Amino acid sequence: MYLAPNFLFKPIVMYLQSDIRQSAKKLAILGLALLIGNSFFYSPPSIATSISQIPFLSLIVNLIALLIAWQFKQSRVSISLLILFISECTLLVSPVLAFTDFYRHSLIEGMIYTFCCILMMKDKAPSLGRAFEGIAIFLGMIVLALLIKIAVINAVQSDVAIHVFNTLKISLIFAFAVLALALKPTGNNFSISLFICVFCMLIVHNIVANNFIGLLIMSACILNLLVDTYAMAYNDELTGIKGRRALDSDTSSLGTSYTVVMADVDYFKKFNDKYGHSVGDQVLRMVAGKLSAVKGGGKAYRWGGEEFTLLFPNKSPDEGVSFHRRCAQKHCRLRIQNSR
Repeated sequence: MYLAPNFLFKPIVMYLQSDIRQSAKKLAILGLALLIGNSFFYSPPSIATSISQIPFLSLIVNLIALLIAWQFKQSRVSISLLILFISECTLLVSPVLAFTDFYRHSLIEGMIYTFCCILMMKDKAPSLGRAFEGIAIFLGMIVLALLIKIAVINAVQSDVAIHVFNTLKISLIFAFAVLALALKPTGNNFSISLFICVFCMLIVHNIVANNFIGLLIMSACILNLLVDTYAMAYNDELTGIKGRRALDSDTSSLGTSYTVVMADVDYFKKFNDKYGHSVGDQVLRMVAGKLSAVKGGGKAYRWGGEEFTLLFPNKSPDEGVSFHRRCAQKHCRLRIQNSR
């Protein structure tokens, strides 16, 4: 593969296309989850209802999800699950505290506002200080939700106008969560956006979260954490294609009937030194995207650095090299210009 100076647009377009695909995938999963959840709000399956009636099951599942997120250093999801746990405990004792629906809905709205704040935070290592920061934001958002509700009730006498205001408010929050996920389709953003969208739907349906809904949310969160962890372990974060561990796993199940082709980017170190690491990273993304288009059932992996591997299951060495050459001739003689 040959990299001659001048570049910029092709790698960026390639990376944007992969981001768009990832965003579309996450949004489709979110839409499907909300569609299924919406059908369960009023008529949950009998077996699910029976399971959800087990005392404190939702809290236990919440704690499990919290421990998994904490173990995997996902601070924003950890804080969100902590807020959910506190809210569940509060709703559980709300009859004793004589909470009306007004206060319960304010609690849920405060939780939604908190999730929106968390969605804008940067991911850092979980810590007690960060957890207390999340709790402080949560308490502030509950007060804000109460003040907004009281102000609207006092300012607007019409029930229709109040309903329109609440619908508009929830719609904007829902749109914000979806947009945040579309712009940055990470596993963390998916979990937090799911929390926001589900509780927005609860408010629209005038439902206070129950044990069954809590179980649905926690189960979806744990599943997403496991999927995200698998992706981090087997996919290369920079290029988005599979990494070396995935190659080891795939080859171990193929026996002896496969061909491996190694490829690297010539003079990449000189290019990196001259144009900078950020430009070099975009080149690696572009090369990964081109190699992923190889025919003949080949799969592309990043071996490390500027080295890539193509795996051809059930192909002879001649066949594997032939498909690789076609890919190289079609895609990989990259003409790169640079204005420096």
